[in-house]
Amino acid sequence: MALADVYDAVGLPTPPAAVLWDMDGTILDTEVEWMRQSGEVVKSHGGIWNDELAESTYGVSSHSHYDQVMSQAILAGGGELVPGDELLFELGVRMARVYVNAELVPGAGALLGAFQAAGIPQALVTAAPGELLQCVRDSLKINYFDTMISGSAQIPGKPNPAPYLLAAMQLGVAAENCLAFEDSAPGIKSANYAGVHVVNVLAQPLVELAELL
Repeated sequence: MALADVYDAVGLPTPPAAVLWDMDGTILDTEVEWMRQSGEVVKSHGGIWNDELAESTYGVSSHSHYDQVMSQAILAGGGELVPGDELLFELGVRMARVYVNAELVPGAGALLGAFQAAGIPQALVTAAPGELLQCVRDSLKINYFDTMISGSAQIPGKPNPAPYLLAAMQLGVAAENCLAFEDSAPGIKSANYAGVHVVNVLAQPLVELAELL
């Protein structure tokens, strides 16, 4: 068993030129914390929060998360409008503490290490703000990524294809020759629109793919 078996399992006829990874909910078990901490920030400003609002932040761009969902939830609860950058700062402080103890999703470490050992470049493509990426590097202990695209990049966020196209460009490869791992509908659409071969980790868990190594 080897990487060739992983490629076969995900429907790739040849090894990818690069592997592009979503972060929260894909390699780090932090998506639920983003939703919970977003709610805490909203409620601290007099807003309302429920499961429907939490789900609406799943995999969306930073702009949609802070300037739309969270801001509107505060207004809906009778609170005063809070600038998106202020919400970003408050949520970032909370999430920085989460990332200190964040753990890799089962199977993620084995796959990241196998791709790295095979000399395949890898990129992190996340909607999380750039200020948090150092926390992510520290929590992972090992630097698997040749480049990182964050939600702070001055490009449209997921589901727009721009994040994945930028990652491929920075790695010097064609997007259509890349493999991506995603867990959200916006992220999957973003990768698909960019022409990347994408794996939905909710349907094909990393731990099952890692067992093929």
